[in-house]
Amino acid sequence: MADRVKQEGNSPPKDSILTLQGESNYASWLQSLIHHIGPENWKILMEDEPRYDLFPYATFASLTAEAHNVHAPDYKFSALESSTAPISSQIYLLEDTRCQQREKAFSALWATLNDEAKDLIRNVSSPSKAFKKLRLFYSKPIHQTTAARWSKWTSLRFTADLHPCEFVRRFGKYLQEVEEISDKLDQKAVFAQFVSAISGTDDHLSPIANFLNEMHVDLKNPALMPQVCHAFVQHAMKVPAAVAPPVTRRLPYWGKPKNFFRKSEYCPFHKRMVKHSPSECFLGQRVAGQVQRSAALTNDTGNDLPSRKRPRVEAHESIRHPSHMKYSGRRC
Repeated sequence: MADRVKQEGNSPPKDSILTLQGESNYASWLQSLIHHIGPENWKILMEDEPRYDLFPYATFASLTAEAHNVHAPDYKFSALESSTAPISSQIYLLEDTRCQQREKAFSALWATLNDEAKDLIRNVSSPSKAFKKLRLFYSKPIHQTTAARWSKWTSLRFTADLHPCEFVRRFGKYLQEVEEISDKLDQKAVFAQFVSAISGTDDHLSPIANFLNEMHVDLKNPALMPQVCHAFVQHAMKVPAAVAPPVTRRLPYWGKPKNFFRKSEYCPFHKRMVKHSPSECFLGQRVAGQVQRSAALTNDTGNDLPSRKRPRVEAHESIRHPSHMKYSGRRC
């Protein structure tokens, strides 16, 4: 309870506007920003806007229409043009209102930043992207964020269970996340990482990287990566799916005795060459059992255990009952 009262006492009031000074006051600045800009502007800052550059190295139309031979049918839209006029005006009005709300949210965010934070998002026009960049830069140490994003991008590999289009999309997305918190990477480094990602250790996927031998690679060409990604997708779609290798039999010599191909060994119990080890010999197990039983009997002789054999009684010690005596016919 004391900790809760302490936290409430340290929280800034709703009317005050706290300026972001750096990583030290990021938590308190974020709480002040939520109270300052209101729920509508906060929703604009937190929304995920449609990002058309998540697939920067391959054209969407070339991967759908050309790769799959999809042709749009020809329709006559002359009759629909008159009916869509009011709808288009409403769309323009909604878009204009949306732009005004975004500008208002961006202005409210800009008023709470210092000079360093303003320089960080000066070239960003989207409020959600600007707020995301501020969070990535000030929410935790920049070296941890950079290392995690670099590791995520460099560890991406093309596998048989991953679609080529999905692989290219992830490659472009992870690269963009790296460039959001660092400088723009050189095209040579991006090309080298792409070649390393598609050159896996799988024997089935090794022919996919051979498409680079068929195309002219010019590292100075600014449109090199879109061409490389498009050629990669087209070539990877032609490679058949991987077939699982046949399961190896655990009994390679089916129908043969298990000791048919074993080497002969000398058995001390059989006193000849046999195809089993001494530990597997049944005769040896029988002899070992007899030895154990004889050893147990010898150990029991020294104990006071009763013997199975009855003790022998001498003739003079035997007591005969008179009824056992035969009648001789004589009288004493």
